Amino acid sequence: MITMSNLEEFAQAVGRDVKRFEKDYTSKAELEAKDFVEGKTEYQILKHQVEELTKQNKALQEQLALVKPAPRRAPMAYTIDLNSNPPIAWFDNGCGLDVGGNLALLGKDRFKSLDTNSPGWDFPNAVIRTSMGIINVDVWKKANFDYWGDGIRVLYPIKSSDDYDWTNARLSEQGNVASWRWNNQKNAIRIMYELGIWDAKTVESLGAVKR
Repeated sequence: MITMSNLEEFAQAVGRDVKRFEKDYTSKAELEAKDFVEGKTEYQILKHQVEELTKQNKALQEQLALVKPAPRRAPMAYTIDLNSNPPIAWFDNGCGLDVGGNLALLGKDRFKSLDTNSPGWDFPNAVIRTSMGIINVDVWKKANFDYWGDGIRVLYPIKSSDDYDWTNARLSEQGNVASWRWNNQKNAIRIMYELGIWDAKTVESLGAVKR
């Protein structure tokens, strides 16, 4: 237990230290920069400590304010996590693509060609080719949309699918295309938006309506 005599002895010791530093340092600024205090009560000592911690905390907050996260951009590479359930394609921008566990749609055991052919079953490959500018909207109009169903999800998207109503978003006229296959086109458009590949101007030109 701290007694008054203990505090007085401590205060006297601090006082001696202060006097010594007054002799050793020629300027008041140098003295005040030192982590010493002349207080003779526990309250004054604690007050000094709190003031110092407040200064340090303020400096830390100022430094943290200067630290900004790097902007997330469209993907340029990916990996397939076969250990997760279901397996997920993870892109280098932090987004994931959940195709319901269909390994064929993830491109497992397939050669990864970066060609200009219209997208087929290998979804991650189609995403990367689009992001790299190898294929564009015109090429997508000829894609196979058999498996681009409503259940295809983007995990941790760059942009939210809630930004738009995708009901009427399409890449082409229906023509002789089956209704369900034509309806799947909206999901490809949505996914490219969520991944940060197609911007607002592009998806709006394809029929997406801003909410």
